[in-house]
Parts: sequence; C-alpha cells; structure tokens
Amino acid sequence: MEAEKAVNWTANALTLLADLYEFIESQSGDEFASNYVDDLLAFGNGLSTKSLHFSYCRNTKLQAKGYRCAVFRHTYILIYNQSETEVFILAVIHVKRGPDIFEQV
Repeated sequence: MEAEKAVNWTANALTLLADLYEFIESQSGDEFASNYVDDLLAFGNGLSTKSLHFSYCRNTKLQAKGYRCAVFRHTYILIYNQSETEVFILAVIHVKRGPDIFEQV
C-alpha cells in the first residue's frame, strides 16, 4: 500500500478550478457546480494515497517532465507530479482541449 502524501494544489490549478466552477455555474447553476467541483477536489485530494495508481501523461512533453495524469469522470485531467512525501496538482484541463494547452503546464 502506498504511504499517504500531502496534496498541494498549485495556484495555477486553483485558478483553473475556479474557471471551471464559473463555467459550470453559468450552464447548470450553483448547486450543480458546487457539487461537481467538490467531487473533483475530493478526487484530487484522494491522490494522497493513490498517486502511483495513475500512469504518466500521454503527452510526450509532460511525460518527459515526469508528470502523471488522472482522469476525473472521463471529462477532466488532473496533471500532477510528486515527491516521496507530496503530490502537487499542477492543472485541471478538459480532456477535449487541444495539445497546445499542455504547453502552459
């Protein structure tokens, strides 16, 4: 079993999460947006014990940096890296975004 690690959301990941909330809220309302983002946060925080469960990102530039990608509900990718004691969530990106978006990670 994997040892528990601290999960840290970077400023970039939190900004992207806030943007996601605003988009969902405009489409489906506050309650749905809040629940969705809460579930996504719980999923990300769950990497504290599952960070090795997910594979390295398919994008070769991210893979070269040692980044891993965890897919949430087949819709969003959490891009993260890790040390022995911490997980750093770097970005939350929609799965249908073009590969150029990964240049910003």
